[in-house]
Amino acid sequence: KTNWEGNFTLGGPIIKDRLWFFGAFDYIRDDSLPVNWSLLNTYTGRYFDAKISAEPFQNNRAWINYHYEKNTGTGWSWGLEPEWDTSMTYGATTYNHTLSGQWQFMPSSTMILTAKYLGFWTGDDPNIPEDTVGHPGYINWWKWSTQYGIAGDFPYVEAQKSSRQTFQADMTYFTEDFLGEHDIKFGAQYTKGRGNWMGGYFQNYANFTYPLGGWWGYDTGRINIDYLLGYTWYAGNAIQEGLLFYNNKETLNPFLTVRTADSLGFFIDDQWSVNDRLTFNLGLRYDRMTTKYGAGKVYEYVTSPEEINGPPAVLRDRESSGNIFDFKTFSPRVGLTYQLTGDGKTVFRASYGRYYMPLAVEFLRRFGPDMPLVNRAYQIYMIPWDIADINGNGFIEIYPFDGNPSELQEAVRQ
Repeated sequence: KTNWEGNFTLGGPIIKDRLWFFGAFDYIRDDSLPVNWSLLNTYTGRYFDAKISAEPFQNNRAWINYHYEKNTGTGWSWGLEPEWDTSMTYGATTYNHTLSGQWQFMPSSTMILTAKYLGFWTGDDPNIPEDTVGHPGYINWWKWSTQYGIAGDFPYVEAQKSSRQTFQADMTYFTEDFLGEHDIKFGAQYTKGRGNWMGGYFQNYANFTYPLGGWWGYDTGRINIDYLLGYTWYAGNAIQEGLLFYNNKETLNPFLTVRTADSLGFFIDDQWSVNDRLTFNLGLRYDRMTTKYGAGKVYEYVTSPEEINGPPAVLRDRESSGNIFDFKTFSPRVGLTYQLTGDGKTVFRASYGRYYMPLAVEFLRRFGPDMPLVNRAYQIYMIPWDIADINGNGFIEIYPFDGNPSELQEAVRQ
């Protein structure tokens, strides 16, 4: 519906020819109304950057940069109307801090020493609206070719609490004393990643409510009541006098899963110019990459949805694991460039290299070992036929019809 952005920047020298500053702030506001959803989705983004660049000594250059984000969203859900109620909505505030820097030193005209750092820390604070219904809604993910989330509050807590830090040191050396010119670069890189994930329910439990029975009597979006009659779905109910539902009330302590991904790599590259027309590019990299689960946490039950971001008091620590993945990888690379003509307008190139996808915390599931136990209460409900069959046609309408709501969903609301 509306979208606007405002920003400003400021930069310049602090000390002439020695020290420079740059800063920026950006504000974004976006309000949208998705198709088949009557609740406004809002997004507010706040971004801040500050950078200092310097030449503190002769043959030295350095810079450091800080980036901050605070992003807020509301009105989100996992479905659309009419299958999902607008009470089944949630939001989140996400914080991000990013720090990066580099230092370069040139001890001679043929050598450059470089040190680099990049790190970020991000965290989600999920929430549900203050004017809640007061209990979780009722969710059907698959039964009778439909889904719904109705008559309550959004239950799921999903929050990323992640960080990653990378350190790199390398040296570049230029020489022309051995079979042509060589531009050699070698170094090491270490990355430490943490993809922590917090889960649970805003009100300690969730309701998964499904109609009892299979596909007998399914007829293009509705269920024939005559086919349901006579089936005994639980002991002591020889005659089915109404539409039966089973509700799985799942109670679970909030929990934190700690996922780790660490890597250490060494590399060397040589751009070898044999003469003015022939150049080789040679490289080799070795990496040791591991992922595992760290010691997570199980939290006490919350007394209100707002407590989930406290976080709640720790009930116990969770067990960690050994390495789930432990890879040792060699990656060679070779390239050739040859100028077929002396004017350099026609060039032949060929290359070979081995590439890989680095391991990341996302390769591990968000649950992990030593999860808290789920307490599942299996509850049966019966809605009499004269209430469930609103139009009295002998069918339970799964979808809205003739301007009327879904009879299946209305039965759940009972």
